[in-house]
Amino acid sequence: MGAMEADNKALREKLVRVAEHQEAVIEERSTAAVEAYKTSLPCRKERLEGIKRS
Repeated sequence: MGAMEADNKALREKLVRVAEHQEAVIEERSTAAVEAYKTSLPCRKERLEGIKRS
């Protein structure tokens, strides 16, 4: 029984590390998406102004 408990504990620890890594990846992607959106805003605004002038 002791070996099984040790295996379960190791598995839980590994799953926690994987979950933390996934959260970090999601946070990085979200940050990148926000930065890309902020970068594209001036281009969108300029394009809309061009359309309004037409």
